[in-house]
Amino acid sequence: MLKFAWPWMLGILPVPLVLLYLANLLKSKISKPMPVITFPKLQHVAAVFNKPNNSNKDWLNWRSIILAIAWICLTICLMRPEMIQDIAFAKNTGYDLMLAVDLSPSMEMKDFVAKGSTLSQPISRIAATKKVVADFVEQRNGDRIGLIVFGEQAYLVVPLTLDSKAVVKLLNNLMVGMAGESTAIGDAIGIGLQSLRKRPLSSRVLILLTDGEDKASHIPPLEAAKIAAADHIKIYTIGVGDKLDDNLLKKIADVSGGSYFKATNLADLAAVYSQIDKLEKSEAKQQVLLIRKPLYHVFLLIAILCLAAVFSFNTLRYGLKYEFS
Repeated sequence: MLKFAWPWMLGILPVPLVLLYLANLLKSKISKPMPVITFPKLQHVAAVFNKPNNSNKDWLNWRSIILAIAWICLTICLMRPEMIQDIAFAKNTGYDLMLAVDLSPSMEMKDFVAKGSTLSQPISRIAATKKVVADFVEQRNGDRIGLIVFGEQAYLVVPLTLDSKAVVKLLNNLMVGMAGESTAIGDAIGIGLQSLRKRPLSSRVLILLTDGEDKASHIPPLEAAKIAAADHIKIYTIGVGDKLDDNLLKKIADVSGGSYFKATNLADLAAVYSQIDKLEKSEAKQQVLLIRKPLYHVFLLIAILCLAAVFSFNTLRYGLKYEFS
């Protein structure tokens, strides 16, 4: 679609006609003829720029049309024409999800069954977590996902991003014990708060999954949960395994306005993330991206060619002869 950045420059289009009118008006008011100084040696030069005689009326009309086209093109150049190649609208409805995953050594314990049955082959807690969380992340459309891992220390692995594939890839590369031997739930919440507190109020969510008790936090988990509540960040806690501080995880969720879930098998864990998927979504701001391609050079080239054509024709017709004597 063709648009003009400075359409008001169209106002200069009639300037040559106004100047011509004023010149004729001034000429008609002059009673006495103006003195004329002639330069015989420059007659050929003057012939290039002066009007031809009456026998060349056809050429006069043609030249006027060419000059008019040149002026129109120059005016269009000043109007800054541009072609809008594409318009991209980004209007997402989603929320900001920060996932915190426990990587303490106990996550290697193989006490999860694939289908909620004791007859199925047991898998480790971390393997079950990776599978369910990866499925959960891949289904996010328009949500910004971040990833935190924690053990004795808490680390931000992936900041909030719309690239769910990158989150899944890094999630699958996690190794138990890479964050230390203990569990620091409060520190993981603190890292999540730093990433989420600048996001829209109604879309801040932290999902924390752990299988142990808090033993290494520098920030008390309940104090971190109170700060989260003040920042309108909901914390959903998920407990896996049998050695849990259920009371602490429930209080963290209650204080922040979230919920606590307990999962003892793969089906329960999948159901937990299915419930979280039903959270209320917030709408992101609309963004418009305009890809512009300037076109002034096209009209400038046409104007130059028109002026060159007029000059060349006059030069070839009347010639430029320089005599030195």
